[in-house]
Amino acid sequence: MTLRTAHIVGRRGSALFMVLWVIALISFLTLGLIELMKIDIDMEIVRSKDFRARQLAESGIAIATHPSIERYDPLLFHEFDEGESYDVRIESEDARLNINRIMQSGDTDILRRLFTHWDLTQSEIDDVLAAMEDWFDSDDLPRLNGAEFEEYIEAGRHRGPGNAPFRTLDELREVLGLDVLFDKKPDWIDFFSIYSSGRVNLNDAPIDLIQVICGVTLTRAESFVRLRNGPDREEHTEDDVMFENQQDAAAALGLSADEFQSFGNQVTLQSSTIRITSVGRVDEHERTITVILRRTAQNPTAEMIAWEEE
Repeated sequence: MTLRTAHIVGRRGSALFMVLWVIALISFLTLGLIELMKIDIDMEIVRSKDFRARQLAESGIAIATHPSIERYDPLLFHEFDEGESYDVRIESEDARLNINRIMQSGDTDILRRLFTHWDLTQSEIDDVLAAMEDWFDSDDLPRLNGAEFEEYIEAGRHRGPGNAPFRTLDELREVLGLDVLFDKKPDWIDFFSIYSSGRVNLNDAPIDLIQVICGVTLTRAESFVRLRNGPDREEHTEDDVMFENQQDAAAALGLSADEFQSFGNQVTLQSSTIRITSVGRVDEHERTITVILRRTAQNPTAEMIAWEEE
């Protein structure tokens, strides 16, 4: 092979190498583009399913707020084809303690008893209540082991206490110094409301509140809830028992009329404020909408006082 021939072969080899390199680069870019397109398609599918789940949750709310719908109406659950459904739960908002009414009253005995029930020590309870009171009061003077503006800033918070009644339950999560509550009772906020009347509805109240308010044992509280749940022993089903008078409620709790009267002003068997929770589902996607409604004898048309989404 002459020098010229070798040079030509070398140039052809280089050209071939470049062509192969360009083909490989184009293939790589094409595969990358395909992957990006697949990601975009997947994200669009997720957004579409999320939007549809929200629509289903809204449908459940629309049905549940109709005046003729009862709390166990079969229309409150519906399953469509292709993995779509909505499931609605109607319950009394008075199943929860009103944190603002308690703080405004200055009588935190019910909180002390409830926190003791959740195994907080007296020292821990003092600290928790001090933190709540510092958030709630209008001054900037911290209580012993409480927290005002400076303590919040030192802790890295972007804002201080509200120095006013709680506007949302999320504000309770922002109170500095409540870690012990979250450690010992992670779902403790679910026992509170800012919309309830202040009297706990025994027809919906959880076992913990029944025990603490009525002063009964766990066995009696569980027995009461079993009776309330009806023959199928499941809560929020059509055969649930709704206690309509104090005598029946007292008997179900194993208490005398006098014993019931000792806490009678803290409980109720009827409510004008209701909580509607609607869950829309599309496959594994869920959207939840919670609505608080208030009805009164003077105004039977429900007034919406809160709308929350998650």
